[in-house]
Amino acid sequence: MNVDRCISGVSVVAISIFAMTGCAARSSNGTPPPRVTLAPMCSILAEVSSSAEFAWNGQVFVSDRNDDSPRGQGAYNFGAFRPMAGPLGNPRVLTVSTVTKIPDTYGVDEAWFRWLADPDARSFPMIYRSQSTPANRPTGAGGIGDSFGGSWIIAEQDSDGAWRNTDVGHGSATQINDPVTPEMGMATVPHFMWVGLANPHLFACAGGRTTGLNRVTGEPTGQPTTWLIEVIPAVTAFTPPTAIQDVLYGASGKPGDPTGYGAVDCAMSQISDDVTSRQLHLFALKDGKLQYAKLSNFGSTTTSSGFTDNRFRTVSDWIDVGSLMGPGHENITSFAAVGLPAGLRLFFVAKVPNTNNAVSLYETRNVNGTWTLATDVFWAAGNTPGGGGVSLPDPSDTLKVSAALCPAFGAMGASTWSELSAQTVVAIANNLRFQPAYVILALDKPQDWGIGQPPSIYSPWLRIAVGSMTQATGTSGFSVRGLRVVRRPFADNALPK
Repeated sequence: MNVDRCISGVSVVAISIFAMTGCAARSSNGTPPPRVTLAPMCSILAEVSSSAEFAWNGQVFVSDRNDDSPRGQGAYNFGAFRPMAGPLGNPRVLTVSTVTKIPDTYGVDEAWFRWLADPDARSFPMIYRSQSTPANRPTGAGGIGDSFGGSWIIAEQDSDGAWRNTDVGHGSATQINDPVTPEMGMATVPHFMWVGLANPHLFACAGGRTTGLNRVTGEPTGQPTTWLIEVIPAVTAFTPPTAIQDVLYGASGKPGDPTGYGAVDCAMSQISDDVTSRQLHLFALKDGKLQYAKLSNFGSTTTSSGFTDNRFRTVSDWIDVGSLMGPGHENITSFAAVGLPAGLRLFFVAKVPNTNNAVSLYETRNVNGTWTLATDVFWAAGNTPGGGGVSLPDPSDTLKVSAALCPAFGAMGASTWSELSAQTVVAIANNLRFQPAYVILALDKPQDWGIGQPPSIYSPWLRIAVGSMTQATGTSGFSVRGLRVVRRPFADNALPK
């Protein structure tokens, strides 16, 4: 059975998500298009800014873990960085960087919606991409319209590699005339979270506003916040992202907003298909303090107006994660959380006390609600014997970190790879001036890495080839502003075979 996916306009008031009108294309004779060969992999997305122009700008480069050449083997099979393929920027915002010649992107994430069965053998959505971008402002500085607003957008890639719907949904955490910096836009881009096996679900935390509308413009008038949304694949008919709940103010005002600008990051954990075990972990970073809160007890609720929906019904207060790790972990500059079936792994960069601008990468785990003491990953990986961290050349430099559970290279050549055989991939990059990105494997069992150090769960840091992430104009090149480790069924530039 072949089903065309026609799209009707829909809006979700509280977070201002809109679906555009359109219809998915199919082959001319009505038969399914050829598919891209499945090759489960890990990819690293680097959102960079250009120093060759004085403007808010950004583009994305990609390193895929599919390189079996000697160069790739020297970076755990991650290939050289190349420009991201597929939809770039926001089609409704007609701004193009004068240097990069492509639409601006301030933040990006991707998710693989894994299907265990496909009885109709037809094309179906497999990958979702979110981007935060500029947005048009009717009245900008001096009363003149410009594109210094902010928005986010979600696109959908099918199993044949085609991006048939480049606007599954979009939204914003700001009002229409508010200026948005790239850093603000990056903080509100939807971050995906995939849970479930036989009954998979794809959630995301996205920037939005608390409930309330301008009666004239229809624009949300509340304050910035973070919403939990669910992205539902369009197998038989288009369905826009569904708003689940305001994670900061939805439950009697708890847990509240410790950042002051409504943007928090999330990770989700769930044991197999047991919805009762589903938990949403919230993280908020401000002034070196990393706060943590948890939403749990997912189930049906009934509002005062009689409307029934499913959401998290229990919300904890915020706690300071760094203070639980012992002295020296209070000045945190970057973090990445990886959801596990019964907990999570948290990697964070913190300045080392009593040093001259030295930082180190640490890991702590939350298992059944209990935090472990932090491990110095740089030291445990054999890169800084004796500890002491890595000295950065400038006091304003920081390291960006990202991590995700990914398929082991070459271990599983089909779509049924299991989290039990997955590897946690961690990537770091300097966010002020261009430095090469580095990658590490964080396993569950120690092994000998052949570097003359005791067995460790952490592999040595290896450098990823710069590739095309260079710039002909200017001397300073690109600086990495955002980093995201994602998993894919195939590369974003793959073609059907």
